[in-house]
Amino acid sequence: MHSQLTHNEQALRLFFTDDVYLVNEPVQQYDLQEKPSVESKEKAPLKVEEQSAKIEVPVIAETPAVTQAVNFVYLGKNQKNILVLVNDAENSVCSKEGMEFLTKIVGAVGLTSKDIAILNFARNAHARYESLKSFFGFRLLMSFGVSASELGLEKEFPLHDLELYNDVEIIFTSNLHPLSSDLSAKKQLWGNLKQLKYV
Repeated sequence: MHSQLTHNEQALRLFFTDDVYLVNEPVQQYDLQEKPSVESKEKAPLKVEEQSAKIEVPVIAETPAVTQAVNFVYLGKNQKNILVLVNDAENSVCSKEGMEFLTKIVGAVGLTSKDIAILNFARNAHARYESLKSFFGFRLLMSFGVSASELGLEKEFPLHDLELYNDVEIIFTSNLHPLSSDLSAKKQLWGNLKQLKYV
């Protein structure tokens, strides 16, 4: 069997296709059985400077619940801070007959549409007393067909009676259509409305 060792340059070129460089450096022979000795130098202990720097963690205050801005669509100018609530699920504010009856009531106490704000509660059923008070700033609330409990008030108010509640004059009465045909309720309501200082 022939030895595979060759010194033929042409044959070697077939196997070594990359460039080979000869470096003239003294050849070091290593005994693979021996482990290289590592000189143990005494290392100076590392000095770790203790820093007493205080890390300030920002205090995150509890964020109040995000409240959406409430915007109500109403009729009138609200120049005298008077809110009139009606409850009509079929109309944007109230029917033509209901509006005529409401205009008579408001006119009887010396008010015009510029003095009041008319809001249909049926279209704003999410509204509560506090949000209405905050938006309209009313000092008189006339509620036709909307109960105190629907507004989130714990106190019950007798129908057709004028009462003072937290410096606000409030009167709860029947819805416009039933009220227009109820003579005794209209008399009782009118008797209380005459007490208003707007007359």
